[in-house]
Amino acid sequence: MSGGGRDNDVVTTSTAEPPAPGLLLLFRHELVTVWGHRGVRWSIGLGVVLSVAIAASVAAIAGATWDDWTPSQQADFHPVALPVIGTVASTTAFVIAGVLAVAPGYEGGNSLPAANRGRWAAAKLAAVALLTALSGLVSMAAMIGFAQLLLGGYGAPSVAVTGGEAMRAIIAGGLLTPVLPLLAAALAFAVRHTGMGVMLALFLAWAPEFAGPRVPAALQDNFFAYLPGPARDGVALGHVFETTWVPGVAGGLFATVGWVIAAVAFAVVAARRG
Repeated sequence: MSGGGRDNDVVTTSTAEPPAPGLLLLFRHELVTVWGHRGVRWSIGLGVVLSVAIAASVAAIAGATWDDWTPSQQADFHPVALPVIGTVASTTAFVIAGVLAVAPGYEGGNSLPAANRGRWAAAKLAAVALLTALSGLVSMAAMIGFAQLLLGGYGAPSVAVTGGEAMRAIIAGGLLTPVLPLLAAALAFAVRHTGMGVMLALFLAWAPEFAGPRVPAALQDNFFAYLPGPARDGVALGHVFETTWVPGVAGGLFATVGWVIAAVAFAVVAARRG
């Protein structure tokens, strides 16, 4: 009889979910995962190499033909503005890297609880931001540095890389490099298709560059100037070139921060919805 009570005992099993992993732990995991993706590494590497090659080529051509330029062309020339044409390659490659960074995590992320998927998306975007910022700093420094060496060698105007104009372009341009890759990654969370994500992200990156100068001035000043690309350029490069559709530093910084916040929020919501 003494064992009867033992037969009537009810064994309960806890169904509580394990605590969600911390954001820092997720970030470290995603940093390794993102960098471990071959497509991401190739995209970032090619972006840096091609951007420097383009900048150096343009600088060499400008230096070699400097004496043939008209006085008005020479007056409009700025040695820091010239090499940043290489960002055409780096921006395109980093945008593709942002999409590729998200693609392998679709299945793994969707297996997580909804609340954890939001953390996973935030950590993924943080990893993309760090990698593209570091790569952007390297790219900007190499583009501007090699360009000044080549321009100076040909006797064309050049500036010291450690001077204020060059350093602002390098530091601000590098640190703001993640803006478009973050938006690309956020779009990838929504469309769940690598090819479509790349196309949408590249359209967002480059459509303003082609359409901006061709629309009415009011639309340039009040809309196109605050899209991600022009807003970023207004902060990083507004001191070395001016167009009618690139905002000032304050407006560009405000818009850039807003786009980054919107990208993170959009990615978290899209990831939670699965």
